[in-house]
Amino acid sequence: MTVADIVVLGLIQGATEFLPVSSSAHLVIFQNIFGVKEPQLFLDVALHIGTLISTVIVLRDEIIALAKGVTFFILYQCSGRKRQLSAGHRAMARLSGLVCVALIPTGLLGFFFRDQFERLFGSLLAVGIMLMITGAILWMTRKTGQGTKDSGTISIADALVIGVIQGLAIAPGISRSGSTISFGLFRKLQKSCAFSFSFLISIPAIVLHSVREEVRKR
Repeated sequence: MTVADIVVLGLIQGATEFLPVSSSAHLVIFQNIFGVKEPQLFLDVALHIGTLISTVIVLRDEIIALAKGVTFFILYQCSGRKRQLSAGHRAMARLSGLVCVALIPTGLLGFFFRDQFERLFGSLLAVGIMLMITGAILWMTRKTGQGTKDSGTISIADALVIGVIQGLAIAPGISRSGSTISFGLFRKLQKSCAFSFSFLISIPAIVLHSVREEVRKR
């Protein structure tokens, strides 16, 4: 793989990450065009780190608010002043918990079905089928209407459903952002809330994926 190939793949990842399309599918397609038969571990980790950095920059305000909420929640709990915790910090602490809840099914699917998902990366036919599934999911969002749930009213069931979808989106061709945002809309989340929750749960998932790949390399 040449430097030019790597640059092109990086541009593809960057251009498609925040769109409701599958960046992994486009990488598989272009890797086949470039004749790359096996995934490059360093490149895979580098692309995910790039995605992580861009996501953190876009959601920096939400991340800071979550961090403050969790910090104040812990401090007030430990000092026995739980009732004095502000509503805003309480809401952010609860949202942080829901992010963790969503990661449970994502992690379980990745752990138990990792090999099956990884085999799909070698099949352009599978990628094409998954892209059509993504298109169908996006098409169905036309009838979702206006959601009523915001970050303070997301339920545990909502978080679990979206977490399951994120886990299934490991398959190349299933857009992680597109599918999780879509199912957030199906669960009656407001559009802005569905977007932010989708990318908030992607941050720890990307970190864990990168760490796992580093461990496997060693």
